[in-house]
Amino acid sequence: AVPFAQDAQRIDRIFQSAVLRLDVRRQGGAISQPPSVSLQGNTGPHAMPATTQACLPDHNYYHHDNFSGVGYYIPSDNYWVVHPPAAGEAGTSPAYPVHGPPLGEHYAMGARNPWRITCDPVSGDIAMFVVGSNVKPQSECIDILRPGANYGWPYREADRAKTFETDRTKPPGGNSYAPVLLGVESDPIAYWPDSSNLGVTATGGLYYRGTHWPAIEGMLIAADHSSGRIWAIDYLKAGPASSTISDTGGVKHPSNYAVEELLDTSHAIRQMCASPDGQEILIAANSNIWRLYYNTIPKPQAPPLLSQTGAFSSLSPLIAKPGMIPYEPGSPLWSDRARKARWMAIPNNVGGATGVHDTADEKILFSENGEWAFPKGSVFVKHFVLPLDEREPDNPAFLKNLETRFAVHGDDGNYYFFTYKWNANDTEATLIPDGGTAALDEDYAYIDESGFNRSQSWKFPSRSECLDCHQTAAGSVLGVKTRQLNNFHAYQGSPLKSQQLGTLSQMGVFDRKPDPRAMTAYLTSHHIEDTTVSREDRVRSYLDANCSQCHRPGAAAGLAQFDSRLTTPFTLAGLLNEEPKAEKLGVEGATLITPRDPSRSILWLRDGGLDASRMPPLGKAIVHGAYMDVLTEWIKRMGLPGFDAWADARGIKGGPDDDFDQDGLSNSLEFLLGRDPKAPNPGSTGSVVVEDDTMVYQIPLVGAALSDGFTPKFEDSGDLIDWHEAGTAGSLLFPFDDSSGPGVDGVMRWQFVPGKKGFVRAGVNVPPP
Repeated sequence: AVPFAQDAQRIDRIFQSAVLRLDVRRQGGAISQPPSVSLQGNTGPHAMPATTQACLPDHNYYHHDNFSGVGYYIPSDNYWVVHPPAAGEAGTSPAYPVHGPPLGEHYAMGARNPWRITCDPVSGDIAMFVVGSNVKPQSECIDILRPGANYGWPYREADRAKTFETDRTKPPGGNSYAPVLLGVESDPIAYWPDSSNLGVTATGGLYYRGTHWPAIEGMLIAADHSSGRIWAIDYLKAGPASSTISDTGGVKHPSNYAVEELLDTSHAIRQMCASPDGQEILIAANSNIWRLYYNTIPKPQAPPLLSQTGAFSSLSPLIAKPGMIPYEPGSPLWSDRARKARWMAIPNNVGGATGVHDTADEKILFSENGEWAFPKGSVFVKHFVLPLDEREPDNPAFLKNLETRFAVHGDDGNYYFFTYKWNANDTEATLIPDGGTAALDEDYAYIDESGFNRSQSWKFPSRSECLDCHQTAAGSVLGVKTRQLNNFHAYQGSPLKSQQLGTLSQMGVFDRKPDPRAMTAYLTSHHIEDTTVSREDRVRSYLDANCSQCHRPGAAAGLAQFDSRLTTPFTLAGLLNEEPKAEKLGVEGATLITPRDPSRSILWLRDGGLDASRMPPLGKAIVHGAYMDVLTEWIKRMGLPGFDAWADARGIKGGPDDDFDQDGLSNSLEFLLGRDPKAPNPGSTGSVVVEDDTMVYQIPLVGAALSDGFTPKFEDSGDLIDWHEAGTAGSLLFPFDDSSGPGVDGVMRWQFVPGKKGFVRAGVNVPPP
């Protein structure tokens, strides 16, 4: 296949990764001129007179609605109008010859994905906030728009000599498919790699020209969506280089100017702009508009030791203090084999009697299907323990304390996240400081179920990385909601399990008491290993718990904008047969979920991998085998409820195309014919009878299979070489009668052409989901 990523380094046939500058007033004269080259040229539905064609019809991006040259002129001082490439240098490749002169609309090139732009009202500079690659390693960049600039995509991203998303090399030569390097190779003014814990989505900013904040006047203010960090970048004035610029210490830049971090927020910042009078900096984030201002009040810090938090009365053994409410989600988040204990503390001393939840500020806003809203001051604690010997997973002697995480709902309405790492002898845990955590990561030796020695890496999350999952669109708190707690839990000190929703209701923490009689009808999450429910229930519960914090409306999930919430009907989730908007991982015909074909399902490939394309991208170094087993079987049997129940009732494994008893008949064909899928004796798939001197081939059909959309497929041949579909030209069979139908067991019968001899083979058409 011809590589089309090269078009970002060409200016002769398409506007790929390009910045365009147009004269929409069509002033003419010395200012601008009509285009001489357009995408469709002087033919086609959008023909432009007196132009030559740039984008040939066999180009991957050619389309009748993909045209140019209409409604504007090209500025005469555009870079490639003033400095046209020499003949043959605008672009060439093994499959596409030189098309002629450049498309003069180009102002700059090689910009991967400028998410936002902003213009300085004083200098006129335009800054572009460029979102990095979909494949790690990646860098987020801030570029200044210059005429003729070449920002390097797809062969370069910030300081990386190649990008792992396209694997292109720098022109000329190699696999760049460009004869020369066009334009002026340009560095970003600032960038941060994905390894820096500073974020993974450069989303916007502004030039501040107000007087309310003199210290940053004239600077470019920039933000990252995933981390919520905000920086002031002073590239217009000379100044000292930022100190300690490193992967873990700050924003990188190639020049000698200052980069100052203004604020580390918990907001998913989508854009910033100035107020109408230019004095205030306004931030669009979390479905709200916020104002950035200078505050001299220091932000309170978490205690340096876990024992000082007041959450536990004892660390060895770990015992939570009264008021810390334990809970257990029905479908827990996968955390690389780690076991977890969870508690929440809801305020009970705000305005009313101490120890009871008797005011509005001490109540959880209950929702049957949505996220719960927690009062300010709520605290959530999650403790991680790693089994070191899977042969004795419950033996305390083989359990290692890893970390204890806190999420605190602050008085300002934001959630704050911090983590304590346990020491080697499990007697104390120390607060992980803000910033990078790579130096804290450790490898732990353990013994697997078979007695083999293994080693497991554990990565401790930074505070900004916590925000990648605890997104505001998901309510910031994960796993504490109706469907996750609509089950039973063995509370400490009680030999019996209690219904979690009922227990919380009796404690008075809800703003309204759910009707106990209605709880059984509430949507409920199920554990991936709960075989009392269907595979679909288990997989969808798992996706809800592990993926929906990002993959839902309003959340940051890159290009994969599907909805994995359990509350969303699966047919509306955007997963089934959906074309990936990101890469297909080299799999031809892949969709997000391809029914009955896991190997062509991007969800299955990403969830089952550990390379740069793995999902989730954080906190995963081990594939969850139990989940992958259920996911595989679910995809194989997808859309076939009758088949699934039939297979489960008979204890067979595999999908419709598998052959459990190895008798040459697929499981789906055994289902269709009502045969025993465990009897490895195929015999005949039909019978031949003589009726009134007519030979008839008849085959029994199961009505349940027909209801599910299965249909029989018959072919015949006179020589075992050429096969014909029954009933078509050349076939030895033609329809006789059919007493079967959806939901009705019956027999389909075919009559042989008199005097002919031949062979018949049967198959099955498996229905689409």
